[in-house]
Amino acid sequence: MTSAQAAPGGGLEQELVVPEVRTFTGSGTGTSPSQAVDGAVRMGYTIAQSAGWQANQCHVRATDVRSVGGGVYAAVAGLFCQR
Repeated sequence: MTSAQAAPGGGLEQELVVPEVRTFTGSGTGTSPSQAVDGAVRMGYTIAQSAGWQANQCHVRATDVRSVGGGVYAAVAGLFCQR
């Protein structure tokens, strides 16, 4: 993002506005892949919000889910946040 401001000589002075970005990772388990992913995503958003980010500033970038045996699945979710 950029913004322009009037300079003292009548010209425009460019000011670079750099967005703040951060990533968060949540993990979860469940008895189905979707349940594990849902838990991981919820944990990721909870961690981001506790760090001062709003939910609408973040989106899920990636998820991974694996069977750990016995009908249990483990998942991780990566969130990308920008403001």
